[in-house]
Amino acid sequence: MTHQKYTTYLLCFVIFVLLVVGVINRLVDPFWYYQDFEISGFNEVKPKFRKYERYIKPKLVARSRPNALIFGSSYSEIGFDPSNPSFTDNGKLKGYNFGIAGAGWERVQCYIDYALKVAEVNRMVIGIAPDALPLSNCIGVLPEIENFSEFNLLFSMKAIDASVGTMLSQHARPSHKKDGMYYYIRGHAGIDNQFREFYRNHEKRTNCDLNDLIKLDGNAAVAERIPTEHSGIDISGLLNVVKQTNSKNIKLRIYIYPSHALWQEIQIMCGNYKRYWSNLIYIVQEVEKLGGDVQIWDFNQFNQYTTEEITNQSAVYWQDPEHFNYEYGELMLDSMFGQNPKLAFGSRLTSDNIQNAYQEYMTSRNNYLKTHQEFMPSLKRLIE
Repeated sequence: MTHQKYTTYLLCFVIFVLLVVGVINRLVDPFWYYQDFEISGFNEVKPKFRKYERYIKPKLVARSRPNALIFGSSYSEIGFDPSNPSFTDNGKLKGYNFGIAGAGWERVQCYIDYALKVAEVNRMVIGIAPDALPLSNCIGVLPEIENFSEFNLLFSMKAIDASVGTMLSQHARPSHKKDGMYYYIRGHAGIDNQFREFYRNHEKRTNCDLNDLIKLDGNAAVAERIPTEHSGIDISGLLNVVKQTNSKNIKLRIYIYPSHALWQEIQIMCGNYKRYWSNLIYIVQEVEKLGGDVQIWDFNQFNQYTTEEITNQSAVYWQDPEHFNYEYGELMLDSMFGQNPKLAFGSRLTSDNIQNAYQEYMTSRNNYLKTHQEFMPSLKRLIE
């Protein structure tokens, strides 16, 4: 065989292998990029999507151009089903969950900025913590979007490895829904251990000694009037998002990340509730000045959902003290988009009612503790 023939055969072989790899990756679609067909037992479950969601989700939003988008960290990604009828106006709008696990405010803000450029958005839900929400320069913040390559999706070794892994893992539990919702540890037993882990990490991060808290009777915090002066936090990023959505006539709902009542009680005992509500009243006042179809909602209450019993089994509404299941999220979306008239759930906050909302929250909490004597022993068991 001549050198020229050898080179030709080798080149043809390489091209053939690349074509086979590309065809396999295209058919399996391990990263859920194409989403054109799914075959049970072959490529229906996408276990590799979780690892590459920061690359794929933005491009899916640009390709499918959904009208109703959900933003936030894993709290939003786990807690909201974007096909909810209230959110999609009974299916008239195409919903997508653009929440990203581990995304801080800077990333969330940049994802919003990106989505507003590539999609025709009609309504949005944004999850926030009542803390600093500064304006960010998004240049270089999302390198996975800027460096995205469809060629790598088809021909890279990572892609073929993901395809093989996908075909071999069809018996596994899915990590996500096709529309972006994250299952996380939904349905797993041992939720009480998740709570204990949160408490241990809380002690490491703060000066609040939980060993002292187990000696309290749960009635240490009283419903004081929260301060109304400037809280000192920078929320220029959130205000910029509101201005952007107002300019596009988008229906915007901002919700405060909720938590289980057991976790709320820790925050109250540690004194964090004063800063929480002080920041919240400032956020509400400043956002309200901008007008538009914008509402801010709080879902931290003591009710049958937030006080769900925590055992060594799985729970219906919670996966840990802060990650709520979409069953809880359904109630939230129904309230925020006006299709839950029979159930008074959550509080829409305005500058006129926020002081009353705070007083009602603390009063309902104190009344709950008085009528549910099992609550504090349950909390102490988890702390101990």
